[in-house]
Amino acid sequence: MKKIKLTGLLALALMCSCKIDKKYDLPYYDYYLRLSILDAAGNDIVKRIGLLDGQSLDGFFWGATVKPDLYTMEVVFPEPCMDIYHPQPMEGVIYDECVPKLAVDILGDNYYLVLRTISDHHDECPNPAKTLTFKLKCPELFGDDSTHEIVTYWKEGNTQCRLCYRFELDGKEYTQISYEQYDQISCATVILDDK
Repeated sequence: MKKIKLTGLLALALMCSCKIDKKYDLPYYDYYLRLSILDAAGNDIVKRIGLLDGQSLDGFFWGATVKPDLYTMEVVFPEPCMDIYHPQPMEGVIYDECVPKLAVDILGDNYYLVLRTISDHHDECPNPAKTLTFKLKCPELFGDDSTHEIVTYWKEGNTQCRLCYRFELDGKEYTQISYEQYDQISCATVILDDK
């Protein structure tokens, strides 16, 4: 029977359907951005997204998973060696299919779209990613079938957690970002223009 371990925290299990068989653990960097997405009238768009059957936001520390048929998402890393979804072959590591997962979280009365991933830290990729691009197609959020790019910019946090200090959604720049003190989660609000 193969021994199954996860790199990183529970985040990988929630955000990525991976099973990783390792003889050793690798350090990692954690990238976690919560986005409150509102329409031009101030209505919470994230609130209406469908979650996996049987899941609610009660009791989920990292958020509940969005139904996979409602979106497609790709995470683009600046270096191939950082990519946990399309990993480079490594001795002693067996990877099953791994896809990024989209989640929803709630703080108070606000619903947040959770964009979260990790990257391994090893000899081939000793430095954390300074940018990550999330390519997201989600008609329930954006009202169209287009793929929307969220380009995120990261800096050092207090541990392996990275802090998002700027992001661009479809070319529009956002810099008003707050941070949760306990785990240094980056949080921001996006107001989508009517089309």
